Parts: sequence; structure tokens; C-alpha cells
Amino acid sequence: MSLIVVLALIYAALIFWLTAGLLKGKNVSDSGYRLKVSVIIAARNEELNLEQCLISLSNQDYPENLYDVYIIDDRSEDKTRKIASRFADQQPNFNLIVVDEVPLNVSPKKNAIQKGIDASDGEIIMTTDADCSPPEGWISGIVSHYNDEKIGMVVGYAPLYKKNKGLKKSLLKLDALSIAAVASGSIGIGYPVTCTGRNFSYRRSVYESINGFDGLWQFMSGDDDLLLHKANKEGIKISYSFLSSTFVESKTYSEIGEISNQRRRHASKTPHYYSLTGMTGLKIALPLVYLLNLFIVSGLLGIGVSPTILAVSLLLKSTAEFSLLYTFSSFTGDRNVLKYFPLALLIHPFYVVIYGAWGALGKFTWKGQISNPLKSS
Repeated sequence: MSLIVVLALIYAALIFWLTAGLLKGKNVSDSGYRLKVSVIIAARNEELNLEQCLISLSNQDYPENLYDVYIIDDRSEDKTRKIASRFADQQPNFNLIVVDEVPLNVSPKKNAIQKGIDASDGEIIMTTDADCSPPEGWISGIVSHYNDEKIGMVVGYAPLYKKNKGLKKSLLKLDALSIAAVASGSIGIGYPVTCTGRNFSYRRSVYESINGFDGLWQFMSGDDDLLLHKANKEGIKISYSFLSSTFVESKTYSEIGEISNQRRRHASKTPHYYSLTGMTGLKIALPLVYLLNLFIVSGLLGIGVSPTILAVSLLLKSTAEFSLLYTFSSFTGDRNVLKYFPLALLIHPFYVVIYGAWGALGKFTWKGQISNPLKSS
């Protein structure tokens, strides 16, 4: 049997395993359970987005005396601080923290989040981004998961804005759906792979017990998934929220350069998963997935792979992936975006191969700051 077909079979088995993990998701309703919450927003040059985010947070259905919002202005050069200051003046539970400088070899975003955590006192720490609009039931819905005292972290779904139209943005929506499906499925089987800081939470006691971002400071990104891996390595129980009231919509980049830069930033963490996750299976799976996509790209370019072998491999890959996305989208109500799956099936292998290599070897920027993952590791 051809190596590429063997790889496709292994990949399909892994994806079907993730699909099974989705079905283990625990249905939770807003039980009225209440804990003190601290919402942390790291903001740098977010004058176009921040106001809408803060309006959404001011309209939460959670008791005002049980949640605080901390906006950390990370050296912004626009009106971010002015907007945050206005809300902090008007809302008694809103707070502005100003960061004027970042220590050497420390991730700016992690530094900002840490400043917010240090200033806050909530039992539950929740993070989102300035370009997000949390629904009014976000805090109450997420906190309901902590009714189970064994739960130490809760990951939420962060789709891209439904109003975003056009082929490019629809493909990006499908990409976000795919990442969320992997996040949920992997949490369901007990091997969490990823999450997003746009909709992430954890007990303060858990954050302190794993020494927060210690060991992660030098990575430009990873304030979410690398922290998730660190907690999982310590045996912390993690849950995924399927409550629609906890789905946090987010904007997406519109320019190709911005999209490319974001993907390189995300991929830059991959080489470090091996040492940070403690999951031997992931050390094996990631190279195999990359190799499978490399073979498929070769086949699509007519290099070294017969059409029959390529077709069989794509059939195995697409069947497994569609099953995962169909199952997950049935929980989230995003099934309409699956019509773009056939096109994404042909684009995805190139995406994995290009950004997997580029992210590990090349420079990228975050909010105007240049990082080289090889030098920061």
C-alpha cells in the first residue's frame, strides 16, 4: 500500500476520533451559579474595535457587582487609551491599566494579560479580544461550567462575524470552524490541542498552581493554547462550552498580508508543542499530518503521486474532515458555511505546507512588532 494512503488512513482515524470526542461534549445550561469574574482585554491600537467590545461587556446579564473588566492599553499609538478611559470613568466595574514598556524577551500580550490578572481579584479569569463582541449571556454561561468543581478551564467557541460576506471571508469562517472543531473534539477525548484567547477562561487557583505563563514568556503568541497545554500537562480538567449564549463573534483580517501574518504567527508555536504539551501522540501526529499534506500538494501539482493514489487519499481525508465539521456545525448552527468545503479541500494542503514551514522559519509581526520564532525560543 502506498505511503500516502497509509498516512491518509491514519489521519482519517485521528479525525474520526476527534468526531467521537465532540459527542462527549457536556450539555450545560445557565444554572444560576455565580462566582466573581475578572474579564481581561489586552488592547494595542484598537480604536476601531474597542468601543463595541466594551459596550457588549457593559450589557452582560451577570450581576455587575460580580464581574470587573480590565482593559490593558499596551502602548497604543491611537485613541485606544481614550476610549478605555471613558468607559472606566463611566462604569464602576471597568478599569484601565496602562503599559508603557515591556520587559526584554517577554511576549507583549502575555505581559498585558498578566498585568490585568495581577490587578484583578476574580475567582474566574476570562479573556477576549478587543475586536470581539461577547453576547449578553457570555459570562453567566461560561461560569455555569464551573458549577462542576473539577473543571479548571473552559474553552468557548469564537466564530467570525456572520455578517462577513464574500468568498475570502467565508473560507476564513470555515477555517475558524475547523479549528474550533479540533479544539472541542480534542478536549472531548482528553487530549486538548488548541483554543483561542478570544473566548477562554480559567480558575485563578489553576493559573497560580501552574505558575501562569512561566516557561511561555518568550513566545510571541500562545497566551491561550500553550497555557492550555501547560494546564493539561498538570492534570487540570478542561471543558468546552456549546452554549450558544457563550459564542463570541470576532472580526477577521481582510487583507492578504494580515491573514498571512496571522497564520505564520500561529504556526510559529508548532515546533514548541513537543516540549510543552507532554503528549507523545502529538509529537508523532503533527509531522505525519504535515507529510500527508506535502504528498497531496505534490500530487495536485502532478509530481510523484499517481492520480488514483491522490484520489483515494483525498477521499479518505475529505470524508473524515467533513464528518467532523458536519457534527460540530450541528451544535453551533454554522452548517451553511460547509458549502465552501470542496474548495477548501483543495486549498487546505497548500495552506498547511506553506504556513507550517513559513511560520517555523520566518519572521512575522504582531501589532507592529517583529518576532523571529527561532530567536525567541
